Amino acid sequence: MLFYIFQLNENSHFCISEHYSFRYTDVKVTRQKSKSEHDLYENTDVDVVVAYVSFHVINVGKRTGADVPQLYVAYPASAGAPPRQLRAFQRTQLIAPLKGVLVSLPLTARDLSVFSGGAWQRVHGRFTLFIAASSRDLRKSLFLEI
Repeated sequence: MLFYIFQLNENSHFCISEHYSFRYTDVKVTRQKSKSEHDLYENTDVDVVVAYVSFHVINVGKRTGADVPQLYVAYPASAGAPPRQLRAFQRTQLIAPLKGVLVSLPLTARDLSVFSGGAWQRVHGRFTLFIAASSRDLRKSLFLEI
């Protein structure tokens, strides 16, 4: 919900709210093809795309609007990383009520690594991926095993 607060004078305020609501559906992870998992993930280029997380953003509100879905990554406990880290986001085009768009967010080798000892270190294990409207509004989750 978006609120606009206006001050008429020092004793009088009023508020107008506009409600935009978006739903995330059909979430999936598509791993990039490679000759072997080792070639893809152990590549020295940390910006190589390892996977794409794609989903539909549906406007279930009453007004046309845009959304900025976010992708957070929770690392395996062995990584010693913070609980969740923002790794990708994308602003959608304007979406009419009851319509949707496909969003595809890339995950790079760096997104699945931690910076330690002056270099990026690859982390192996089970990652939890969250699709969210904000860091406090996690909508969908799925797992990625590396």
